[in-house]
Amino acid sequence: MTDKKLSTVPAAGNLRIGVDPIPAGIALDLEPFAQLVAHTVVERLMNDRDLGERFDRLRDEQSPSDPYAIERALPFEQLVDDLVAAAGTKVPVYGLRRCLQLATRIISTAVDKLCAPDADQAEGRAAA
Repeated sequence: MTDKKLSTVPAAGNLRIGVDPIPAGIALDLEPFAQLVAHTVVERLMNDRDLGERFDRLRDEQSPSDPYAIERALPFEQLVDDLVAAAGTKVPVYGLRRCLQLATRIISTAVDKLCAPDADQAEGRAAA
């Protein structure tokens, strides 16, 4: 297994972006960013009276038979929008060196994954 530290690139502060191969390309691992977002959302719900009360109202109004009732849709979406705005959606990558490290990691992982000969093709060439 690849060392997590070696397969990631520093972004901002302690945030690291992982670059992992998948069958059709690459996947960016944004776990530290997701943890930061979750932490921010929970903290805002606990410490921002307006957001906390709106969340409590949504929870209290939830119908056990239909948790997605239309009368909840707009308040739910508005709360989600406000929490997303509070948590942020961008991961800054500071400095040319870090930008190039991330770009290089993405390119090398994609090239390794997408340009590697298919195992069946390699076996076919070997048999021929």
